[in-house]
Amino acid sequence: MKILKQIVTLLLFVLMGWYLLHLDDWEKIKNITVMNFSLLFFLYFVFYFFISPPIKKIANDLGHKIPLWDVLGISLLTNLLNYVLPVRGGIVLRGFYLKKKYGLGLKKYAALSLLISLVGLVVTGFSNGISFLMNDDLSIKLKSMHSLAFLVLGCGAVLVMFSPNILMKISKKVRELNTVVDWNKVSSPENIGVTFVCYSLALAFYVFRFSLLCDSLDISLPLNELVSLVTLSLVVNLLPLLPGNVGVKEASFAGVFHLLGYNYEIGALVSIIDRFMQVGFLFLGSLIFSLKTDVLKLLQESKDERTS
Repeated sequence: MKILKQIVTLLLFVLMGWYLLHLDDWEKIKNITVMNFSLLFFLYFVFYFFISPPIKKIANDLGHKIPLWDVLGISLLTNLLNYVLPVRGGIVLRGFYLKKKYGLGLKKYAALSLLISLVGLVVTGFSNGISFLMNDDLSIKLKSMHSLAFLVLGCGAVLVMFSPNILMKISKKVRELNTVVDWNKVSSPENIGVTFVCYSLALAFYVFRFSLLCDSLDISLPLNELVSLVTLSLVVNLLPLLPGNVGVKEASFAGVFHLLGYNYEIGALVSIIDRFMQVGFLFLGSLIFSLKTDVLKLLQESKDERTS
């Protein structure tokens, strides 16, 4: 099943590349200037930069000092590896790397990852609530989707995050984590606040990135509709269906574009170009990180230890 998903992912990449090569209106892509291209690459960097401090902050509270640039570098590499590993496998590799190099135990890593995921759900849910308030002209269907995302993701994650007993009842693994890691230390108000601010800033730059990309392609999209598009696609992208969720984001973009009253092809074009640019950025960033550190050696040693 894992190999089948990887084959499907590869085929989707080939299909998306074929789509771009056979695009009737190449003028749209040619409109992306060198300046805009460079700025888009910078915005990818900013996005990954802002999601890195929470890991550093929580790990530091747990007694493990990890340089911010190392957190950023391993995040770039593991996000790239998500395209070839089983679903979200890069997250697991990041845990093994931090354990091998900085002694951050896997259960501590699991606890901080859980908190960051919950705060990420809150940011996603609340951003959908903002989209609901910003868009009076949206269809009933889109408004319903935004409100449901706000209630289920935003409010639900807040309830779970501040009610450890609910977490313990939901998952046996969480109960086991609580015997090793102090959840109150992990989920301190300061850690929640830092993560919330960082992820909110990352989301803001994510929206700006798509705004710049649409402008570069001569696609006119009002800010309120752009926010609606991005926030709903984030909700769909939470479903780990394929490595890197290739095809999922593209389908969600095309679908939401259609619900907003635009052509499917516009949404597909924007998301496919973004996908290829993102992979290019991750490859470049991962290459630099791998050349400047011993990350590949440490990951191999970690793999050898697990298999021995």
